[in-house]
Amino acid sequence: MTKFSLEIVADDDKVKINLPGDRTFGITSTSSGAAFIPDWNDRHFTWAADKDTGAPFHHITDETRDEQIAKVEYGSEDEYLFEMYSAYGAFGQLKPANWVNADYLWELDTDAYADVLEEAGVMERSEDRLWFSFTRLITYIEQLVQDKDKLVEFLNRVYNGVGRREAWESDSRLFFTPGFESLILQRPDGYVMELSMADPVNVFDRMRSARSIDVMCQLFDEPAFST
Repeated sequence: MTKFSLEIVADDDKVKINLPGDRTFGITSTSSGAAFIPDWNDRHFTWAADKDTGAPFHHITDETRDEQIAKVEYGSEDEYLFEMYSAYGAFGQLKPANWVNADYLWELDTDAYADVLEEAGVMERSEDRLWFSFTRLITYIEQLVQDKDKLVEFLNRVYNGVGRREAWESDSRLFFTPGFESLILQRPDGYVMELSMADPVNVFDRMRSARSIDVMCQLFDEPAFST
């Protein structure tokens, strides 16, 4: 079995993410934003904000040939947000929040979830280091599925049941339906995207209709990222 784990190490203005196959993904602060640098190809991705428009600016450069591969610019912050919301269509059909067929929703308590994973040995945290094992996560989930009492205890600890109105008035963006059949992505305009948990595959590929996401995905091209 391939062991899939990652380690995040912080060092001042640099973050190094150690991936399977002795691959490293670096994130470095720049004067205008941040640079994202994989070690398995020569492509760099930068993210900076345009002071005049308030919109993010992206480009990827092949440092070996000093040739820009892709560049995305937005004329305004509204233009950027419009494209990103369009990309969210990969999650499912856009609909008014009050059309969600559920009496209540599950809201994830991220702090409690992190505590549970740490206790289970799935991840380790310190001031400058975060280690996470996908292999151990899968094993932990399998144990929960086989033990109903532990599963109920886990769900009660990391998920809070909230009424729909309370959910839509909150600042939270991600929810699950009562039976965890669907993931609900809440937009700030009163609409939601509902993604069936039976079909979560290739969501990011479908989101590549957004230019900025497509540019980010190019970081993992040539060669394709795999474990």
